[in-house]
Amino acid sequence: MGTYMLCPCSSQLAKFELLPLALAFTLIFPGKVRYSNMSELLQIVLLTLLSVPFIVISQNPSSDELTILLNIKQLWGDPPSLVSWTNTSSSPCGWPGVNCTATGAVSELHLSDKNITTEIPPIICGLKSLTTLVLSWNYIPGQFPSSLYNCTNLQ
Repeated sequence: MGTYMLCPCSSQLAKFELLPLALAFTLIFPGKVRYSNMSELLQIVLLTLLSVPFIVISQNPSSDELTILLNIKQLWGDPPSLVSWTNTSSSPCGWPGVNCTATGAVSELHLSDKNITTEIPPIICGLKSLTTLVLSWNYIPGQFPSSLYNCTNLQ
């Protein structure tokens, strides 16, 4: 078999249009494709790699936080003051008493005088960006919940 010469193109546009084809030939016919210089080969590899979409599989953080908040609401006995906390929205950031960061992570819970009458559940620390928790004027029984020490970002 002969040697294949790719990209002896005169215009930059033509070179960029042939880049994926050039890389494909390089993979299909290793050792048989010759480039005019090493810089051209590096351009082909770099541009091809950058043109491949990167797929990141992850669960939406706000859906995790939405689930945590709905569980907390349930553990608190579904107080009427939190009736607007429902799973009909994709994010809890619009809920009363919930403030979020610019990226949509729950950062503050302002739940003063919401008629909360049970303990603070440990799952509240699943809100990883939570920095402020205001629960004044509620009827929370018992001692200070030691589980809150696991909420590392609380200030």
